Amino acid sequence: MNTRQPRRPGNVSPWHWDWQLAAPVRDQHRGAFIADAVTALGVFVEIQFSKISSAHIAVRERHWGNMVWIFDAREAHAGGRLRFTPPTSTAPVRYAWSRPPQYLAQCHRPIFLDLGRSDQFGLDLLYRLPDLYDRDSGLGNLYTAESVRGWMSYGTELTPWYSSTSGQRGQAA
Repeated sequence: MNTRQPRRPGNVSPWHWDWQLAAPVRDQHRGAFIADAVTALGVFVEIQFSKISSAHIAVRERHWGNMVWIFDAREAHAGGRLRFTPPTSTAPVRYAWSRPPQYLAQCHRPIFLDLGRSDQFGLDLLYRLPDLYDRDSGLGNLYTAESVRGWMSYGTELTPWYSSTSGQRGQAA
């Protein structure tokens, strides 16, 4: 049995590769397209480190169908352009985003924003944008990176994370 971890291709960023390793299937070929990852539940995952054109978004969403996006928002969050109201209950979390990327408005599939290690909350978090995405502000949910990786790897239920100040903390089910 080969237990060695696969080597990261030279044209893939460490951030991108780290997310690909969370899924049981990487680089899934279907026709002329290659999905970055496929979850244990068969959901295709497109992992996006840099900006992407509206045309590429439309083609990928049409081709993969049942898919989600993970976009790198670490710099926006660390720089204070992407901020959140601390979650203190089961209510959705409000975000405020100064100068968000315009291409996100072209996505019609679920979007997760990887915030990285959040100084605001002290955890590695992702934010799930609302389905009716408003560029500058809106309501969505925070998830720990661990719970998103569990969902990708094993199909565990995604449970939103809530601030410990409320006495509640979401866990991967």
